[in-house]
Amino acid sequence: MQHKSSRSWVARVRLGWVAALVLLLNTPVHAEPSPLPHTALAPSTTVPAADPRYGVSVTGIKRTRTRTVVELLPREPPSEYTDAELRETERRISNLGVFDHVAVSRAAGGTVASADVAIDVREKWTLIPDFALATGKTLADLYISLGATEFNFLGTASALGASVYREQRGFGFAATFAEHESRRHRWAFGGEASYGSASLRFPDGNAWFSTIGALNLWSTSVPLAGPHLRARTNLLYQHEKMDEVEGAVRPPSGSTIGAGGQLIWDGYRFHDLVPHGIKALAGAGVGAFVPANQTRAYAELHLIAAQPLWPYAVLLGRLDGSWTSRGNANHSSLVGSIEGVRGLEDALYRNWLQSFANLELRQSVKVFDRLALQAVVFTDAAVFARLSPAGERDGTGHAFSGGLGARVIPTFLASLLFRVDVARLVLPHQDWFVQLGVSQYF
Repeated sequence: MQHKSSRSWVARVRLGWVAALVLLLNTPVHAEPSPLPHTALAPSTTVPAADPRYGVSVTGIKRTRTRTVVELLPREPPSEYTDAELRETERRISNLGVFDHVAVSRAAGGTVASADVAIDVREKWTLIPDFALATGKTLADLYISLGATEFNFLGTASALGASVYREQRGFGFAATFAEHESRRHRWAFGGEASYGSASLRFPDGNAWFSTIGALNLWSTSVPLAGPHLRARTNLLYQHEKMDEVEGAVRPPSGSTIGAGGQLIWDGYRFHDLVPHGIKALAGAGVGAFVPANQTRAYAELHLIAAQPLWPYAVLLGRLDGSWTSRGNANHSSLVGSIEGVRGLEDALYRNWLQSFANLELRQSVKVFDRLALQAVVFTDAAVFARLSPAGERDGTGHAFSGGLGARVIPTFLASLLFRVDVARLVLPHQDWFVQLGVSQYF
């Protein structure tokens, strides 16, 4: 069970970029929601045609099923909804990630005791061939992926994707399906099957090449206590084969069967330019690695917080911590430029205990209705306890960097932007670093 600290989800660049820009110039202007999220619910100026099946009106959807949106209400309509419940529904719809405009209000004349709820959205383009890219410390550490992802599969806001990739100096492929986790009335499910290789390197010269096939299945509960708390469970099967060993240490090949669970508190609202709120995850898991009879356990903590400051400006922070049981260097966490500290060498620092933090100040400027430029000031820091090639304690380390970045953000595309960051690594040594990416760093 090779534990990876929160894969922030090193992003994917979509090949439909040029064609999508053409679509942008032909997109009609649509009222933009305020970048400051805490706006009062106001009656609609017009009454959209009611959907007789659900007792609410939904406008702006083309490929998305009406049910996908309506099921995010706290109770099946018709029902009474407070202003707080409608604001929470608006947050959940935004977090689907397939709309760049969301407004939930009472239809003209609606009251708390009325079922007249108006939901207005604007869809993004969600099916685009993928070209994913994130540069690492060296050219050998380049992350690149080719494939396709549909973020609104069958109109359900579920993600279905397949890709081939180069990561950790190896190659592989993955197929993923994930239902969205904003559901109120039933559990969400997902799974990923992957097969790939990776190069494991250590400062003392020990190295080997691992080939790993894995199947990961997970499920996320309905809200447990209040609208924000959820639980997630996951099952993992993983087979590891070691080749091209350099040095005195040769880790065993074998298979891992494991299970884990997480508690998630989600008060975060996604927005392409000005997100806000807090999301926290705490989890742990255990597995058995056979035939070596090793126990593989892990614990993790992830926190992201965003606070709008002024129009189109936001301060974002991320804290990520993880622990893995010792005994096998293949069961470890990684920190590097791709995830952790921009400027730090990748695929080198394999740790049994680590924590890193990222802080960004983002200022956006709208160029067109659905295209924005964004300037970023950032700083990254990490502390970690390394594993030796034999899977034992091997000292501690720390890293720190800071820099400036720029983004081009087409809000009409799901999960796509162009990012460039220029970082100055201060610790553990001084160096300059430039990173390209196709999503926000976190």
